[in-house]
Amino acid sequence: MRHKKLEIPEILRGKRADIAISELLGNELSRNQVKDLIKSGDILINDERCKPKDKVCHNDQIDVSIPDAEVSSWTAEDINLDIIFACDDYAIINKPAGLVMHPGAGVKSGTLANGVAKIYPEVLSLPRNGIVHRLDKDTSGLVVIARKNGFRNHIAEQFQNREVEKKYLAVIKGEIIGALTIDKPIARDRQNRTKMKVDESGREAISEAISLESFGGYSVVEVKIETGRTHQIRVHLSSNKTPIIGDKAYGSGSQLIKNLSDNLKDKILSFPRQALHAYKLAFFDASNEMQTYKSNPPDDILGLIEFLKSNKNA
Repeated sequence: MRHKKLEIPEILRGKRADIAISELLGNELSRNQVKDLIKSGDILINDERCKPKDKVCHNDQIDVSIPDAEVSSWTAEDINLDIIFACDDYAIINKPAGLVMHPGAGVKSGTLANGVAKIYPEVLSLPRNGIVHRLDKDTSGLVVIARKNGFRNHIAEQFQNREVEKKYLAVIKGEIIGALTIDKPIARDRQNRTKMKVDESGREAISEAISLESFGGYSVVEVKIETGRTHQIRVHLSSNKTPIIGDKAYGSGSQLIKNLSDNLKDKILSFPRQALHAYKLAFFDASNEMQTYKSNPPDDILGLIEFLKSNKNA
């Protein structure tokens, strides 16, 4: 067990306890780990137990007890990363499916954060190795990594103010006619804490879906998210009864339409991950110039689309 004493600076006044403390701890613990330590009483504010949602005050005294098993490694590791663009302020990474964003519960190393630290050692001095947003493990696509603390604050504020444009491509069961706005709040599923669900008591979540192409009961759609809730696109499309192909958490059991050939059934049911790719990212750089980055879907999604097209009447 290791112990740390921290003090809340003026800049973090009024923030949630779990957010403020995870910021102070930098790369040492994820926000979820901080939450767990608060709930277990291993983090105290002014010698008293608190809740993750409690607001902190300037000069609050924080006592943190970190079990040895909770310490993750954010150190540099040699991991092959697809770098779309890099400048002094940031780098754009095309994350492959299967790569976890950062160390956390059950994953102590071998993550995007570890790989970034090898290529850009300066991120080790930044909270969470410069990561300010995330993609699910099995979602591929674009991620921005801050290389300087000034830019990290700049881009984090844009995410907070919903100024960053994030667009995804998804292959779904069913069709969306024209454009569809899904405005449904999302909360943690109390029956299964690894999942999210549409819940009126949850946080605001807005997704906009546009149909790009349809073939034989399946479609390719573009999804723009205005908010950034956990599993947002997957939950929203599932709630619309247009689940993403390959989504084992939110789409299994409802992936097949009627009268499919055996080949199509096998292709759809064997697709190994949610067919979701973050293909566009646009934000203001340090000079307040809009920068836009795009990446094509990886081969697995392109192959799925071509298979559905060529077998749409099968």
